[in-house]
Amino acid sequence: VSQTGQEVTAIVAENFIDGKSCTAIMCKRAGADLYPVDVGIAVDTPRVEKRKCRRGTANMTKGPAMMRREAVFAIEAGISKALELEKAGYRILAAGEMGIGNTTTSAAVTAVLLGMDPAEVTGRGAGLSDEGLRKKTDAIRRAIDINRPDPEDPLGVLSKVGGFDIAALTGLFLGGASLRVPVVIDGVISAVAALIAARLEPSCRDYMLPSHISGEPAAMAVMTALGLIQEEQETEQGKLFREKEFGKKGPGPAVSPILHAGMHLGGLRCGIIKNDKKTGAFMAKSIMIQGTMSNAGKSLLAAGLCRIFRQDGYRTAPFKSQNMALNSFITREGLEMGRAQVMQAEAAGIVPDVRMNPVLLKPTTDTGSQVIVRGEVLGHMDARRYFAYKKGLMPMILEAYRSLSEEYDIIVIEGAGSPAEINLKSDDIVNMGLAKAVGAPVLLVGDIDRGGVFAQLLGTHMLLEPDEQALLKGFIINKFRGDKTILDPGVRMLEERGGVPVVGVVPYMQLDLDDEDSLSPQLEQTNRPSAGKPVEIAVIRLPHLSTMLCGRWAA
Repeated sequence: VSQTGQEVTAIVAENFIDGKSCTAIMCKRAGADLYPVDVGIAVDTPRVEKRKCRRGTANMTKGPAMMRREAVFAIEAGISKALELEKAGYRILAAGEMGIGNTTTSAAVTAVLLGMDPAEVTGRGAGLSDEGLRKKTDAIRRAIDINRPDPEDPLGVLSKVGGFDIAALTGLFLGGASLRVPVVIDGVISAVAALIAARLEPSCRDYMLPSHISGEPAAMAVMTALGLIQEEQETEQGKLFREKEFGKKGPGPAVSPILHAGMHLGGLRCGIIKNDKKTGAFMAKSIMIQGTMSNAGKSLLAAGLCRIFRQDGYRTAPFKSQNMALNSFITREGLEMGRAQVMQAEAAGIVPDVRMNPVLLKPTTDTGSQVIVRGEVLGHMDARRYFAYKKGLMPMILEAYRSLSEEYDIIVIEGAGSPAEINLKSDDIVNMGLAKAVGAPVLLVGDIDRGGVFAQLLGTHMLLEPDEQALLKGFIINKFRGDKTILDPGVRMLEERGGVPVVGVVPYMQLDLDDEDSLSPQLEQTNRPSAGKPVEIAVIRLPHLSTMLCGRWAA
């Protein structure tokens, strides 16, 4: 079915690494990074990343091309690669392939899934003659007749008449969609993989971007089935990118500058090229929640914003440069961080990362704390010593923030205590000092449940420096109970005197969340059924523990 031998695949794969292939040259010109992965080359390629299922598929005219579990393995390889690239900071991926005979498998899969005759979807590939095209079509018919793939079982179709490259690309589309990372379709093989992915999980088509219309007959049918193009759209406009303009190498890399420009015009950040550190600018958008006091509700509101931004399709991460809490969390790397940022990370749908809370203080006395930096214990310091030491932490804090900024679209920052603690403002690393360093707009939260919320908000605003007041974009009144219309006159007066809008009034919510400090209202409850009675604590004996605190407790 091909005029080219299997050995060419290995040669071209090595040329990818050396930058000598057409695709590699196009990627370089477009500023895109190229990652060749061996999922089934018939020979070994020492320098190419290995996620090999086995050496080549079987002859599908005599039986299934691969076992079902091998198809799953290849799909998982693609999903894993998407996860790896997203974690490295890429925000758009492009799915391409290199193989011999893979327009044959693509045509076979298309014919089965779309219920079309093989002659309608089979093309000349790399330039078959009329006789070669006839043999290719006949081979596809025999493969379908022998294997009897069920069009309602896309995984079965893939395993019986597909290829490892198609399977791995299917995983890339699925993995990208799970991370809300768009994947560019590059050529008919890539399009067929997208079709299988959409049959397995229809919602993933929302994250597919077509780059062009392939010259293979199956391409138009597949793109139409995906809802990415309508047949009547095959006009001059639809011929922006055609394979005849690029040889047989699809223009996926060439379309990246257009995507890059389009996303910037739309106010979004394009990540087909990794974020450039040379400018020193923070790439992510940011918003900071500060409070008039501890326990004003900063952590919960920050978690709410993380969830809202995530639901709106943005990759979001929380950040608190310095947290003071005894109730900490151990990450999967064995590092320690505050639980509030863990809750916020879960709201954002991401794994907690110690960069989200680079400095953690665990009080040991009224005047001293255990200092934990980047998740590891630095030592114990009294307040005076730490106050002198903390100014040296700012470069590390900004580096943690910068690395998150390169991986996410929005950073939701939480302050600590109050920005108006004027005795602590020198060398501030957690409130306005951090906001100024990263250019974050600030929302100030006041707790009306404790009383004096207008004095809290207006007094805090008055104690800020002019450049700090410029960063304050809104007041939030938290923990409100009752009829809001009664509050409205005070809101208007607050806005008039402070010159800052009240952007929200949040109702009081009774939530059972982990608390970090002694200001927890749960500790003030005396009407619990167990009040005044001893509390029995049962400790489960486990073979391994990260942290264990023992003590004698009474309610």
